[in-house]
Amino acid sequence: MLDDPALAARHLDLGDRHPLAPGLRRALAVALGDRRILDGAQASIERQPAGAAREVALWELASTWLHGFGDAERAKASVAAALAGAAAPGPDTLALATMVWACAGDHAALAQALLAAATTASAPPLAMVADGAAVLLDQLGDAAAALALTSSALAAHGGAPVDVAGLRVIDLGLEAALRLGDARAPGLAALRARAVRRPGRRSTPRSRPRRSRRSRRRCARTIRRRRASPTRSPRWRSPPTAPRSAAGSRSAGDRRRRSRGGAGGA
Repeated sequence: MLDDPALAARHLDLGDRHPLAPGLRRALAVALGDRRILDGAQASIERQPAGAAREVALWELASTWLHGFGDAERAKASVAAALAGAAAPGPDTLALATMVWACAGDHAALAQALLAAATTASAPPLAMVADGAAVLLDQLGDAAAALALTSSALAAHGGAPVDVAGLRVIDLGLEAALRLGDARAPGLAALRARAVRRPGRRSTPRSRPRRSRRSRRRCARTIRRRRASPTRSPRWRSPPTAPRSAAGSRSAGDRRRRSRGGAGGA
């Protein structure tokens, strides 16, 4: 309230054991851009006894290191400390952990966490399966593991899903099968074709829209009538212009000659 960071830091030193002290230290470190204050917050968090409060504080510390200071390595250490006392990360903490590992370039830990989360559930989320397969295929170059992961996930979901995550899983599995020369590649290609095809639509589009029965009968009557009278000009064509008669041409020429002759005589 008084906009006095030095006074705030001194009060935080006096109340180091207060439960809100680590959070206030993180806020003060971000406001001042001082990494030393955040180091002090991390030291006070690590001195706390193991429990849910310490785990939450470590996750918040990892988020501050990553988003506030752009230090993926320090955020990775905080994530490792938070996961040491936890059985399995939740959806929110797993999203933060994957972001930290991706920024730190630790693709092995990233793939391991995604595989563990994708294989524990009976029907794993397809978005998580797609992320894990992409890391295995693009970063680690393990096409066999990516193909096994995508095949098991598609089998668990039973069929070809039509959402974006399902199409990603099919595409990644197809790419892995093509890299390996696996015999499952044609089946995955057919599965993708069935997934992207709209229900109730033909595989090949018609050249023109289909007419109703009444319209077809009307067209047939018009064609028969025109065949019966071939001299009749179609409606969409303008009638031919009548040629000028010979008498009219002569009379016009006579008038021109008379006008010329009158002008010459004058």
